[in-house]
Amino acid sequence: MKPFVNRGGKLIIYHGWEDQNIPPRSSVNYYVKLLNTMGKQQADSAVRLYMVPGMGHCGGGDGPNVFDMVTALEQWREHGRAPADILSSKVQDGRVTRTRPLCQYPQIARYQGSGSIDKAESFARRALERLGAKVDKKLGSEEQRGLTQSQIAEIITKLERSIESDLKKTTDGGHIAPNRFQVLFTYESGLTPAYMSALGEELRRALFDYITNRRYQTSGGIRVEVGTDVFAKSLEIRPSFEAAEGPNSAAIEPSPGSRAITLRMPGGFSRRVELDSTRASISIGRSAENSIHIDDPSISRLHCSVTLRGAGEVALSDLGSSNGTFVGNRRLAEGEVRALEAGDVIRLGDVEMIVITIE
Repeated sequence: MKPFVNRGGKLIIYHGWEDQNIPPRSSVNYYVKLLNTMGKQQADSAVRLYMVPGMGHCGGGDGPNVFDMVTALEQWREHGRAPADILSSKVQDGRVTRTRPLCQYPQIARYQGSGSIDKAESFARRALERLGAKVDKKLGSEEQRGLTQSQIAEIITKLERSIESDLKKTTDGGHIAPNRFQVLFTYESGLTPAYMSALGEELRRALFDYITNRRYQTSGGIRVEVGTDVFAKSLEIRPSFEAAEGPNSAAIEPSPGSRAITLRMPGGFSRRVELDSTRASISIGRSAENSIHIDDPSISRLHCSVTLRGAGEVALSDLGSSNGTFVGNRRLAEGEVRALEAGDVIRLGDVEMIVITIE
């Protein structure tokens, strides 16, 4: 790549997160290696990676999958205008039904909380930077503000990098990410306990998104502890692996073989999902980035996951949803994993699904 870049070459890589033929992670791995080999500054001058939610192999899939990378590449190479967000559309029967911005990896588009979920302008690339405003709103006091939005975005970037550097490979080719994170400020930071508590919760939700979107496994529920260290000279990020306890823990074992689960969805139609070593977990939620997208206000943007576990068990777990994940009349606790069987009634908020078969 270095000779190519030195000659002024430009490269845009795109890959669908739902690619059934080539593991999406392979493009991410290649891009990360480029950054490590060439350095971020040189790589950014010549290479972009766009991961496309809901798109299959080179196209198709449930998500918006029509976009123009050729024009973006031409503008970059011929006129020096580097691409930022690229508009992607879902076209059905010759009509555009949904648009989304595609963002340069590792950034993702996030719903801003207002406007149509079918329009790209309702999403923003730098939504992570607005976490600062969410923390301030929780605290309800101007005097307690301690970090700028850009500082919080920088912390999230460091957390994401710590995940990538500490990934462990499973025997079936998957990856296990750290699930416990200590974010330690200097003693002189002046952040109040209330502020650090609110910040920790927002960081935890951001890491839920990051880990789930990349289909990483974890050995237990995700925890983020924000505090201070009297010996720290600058911000420290300490990731670690923490196994959940008990028979219903969220520990994910290497998945053997493959299984398929068929769900009776709202509206009466059926949805079949296959799980195997390359796709051992799927997410369900209101956001279009989920494997199963359900557009209902009672469902959280990232609501729950279905996972293939050891011995071929297909299991359900909640991902910190607002209105809960139920099997029958029982609500799952955070971190709990519930094995599914044919006939189980799953309720997410006000929406019910029925497990028809598990094969």
